[in-house]
Amino acid sequence: MQTSVKLLLGLLSLAKAVDESIALVDHDTPTTTPMVDYVPPSDLDNYSNLHYPTDYRILDCWECFEAQGKVCSDEGHNSLFHHTKSSNPGDAFCCKPDASNNYCQTGNHHDHFGQEHEITTVCSEPSTSASNKFSNILTNGRNH
Repeated sequence: MQTSVKLLLGLLSLAKAVDESIALVDHDTPTTTPMVDYVPPSDLDNYSNLHYPTDYRILDCWECFEAQGKVCSDEGHNSLFHHTKSSNPGDAFCCKPDASNNYCQTGNHHDHFGQEHEITTVCSEPSTSASNKFSNILTNGRNH
């Protein structure tokens, strides 16, 4: 059996065991796809306990700003490994500019299945359409 299929089946049984839906990382959509236009793949539609998030993707900061999203991370700079499922310390939540739920709002608190991996989200201004209070530091209307 292929490793990815084994991993998918393992995650599915874990999700059923904790009675939660597990968000998976979308590796297939190009990172340059604007976050405002992002639609997750549909290959998990038949698995009720697995999903791709619709409001965010796991990208590094540069990829997120290229995709015109807003970067959300942990305000205490703690590891996001258990939340992003990525061992790359540069990865964070790249949210749609107008998203304000889940990992996409400053101040939201998250734990990881009741374990010791709690984080509190803090988000940047969007790469485009940042609020007027930051207009004096934008470059051609972009938050870089």
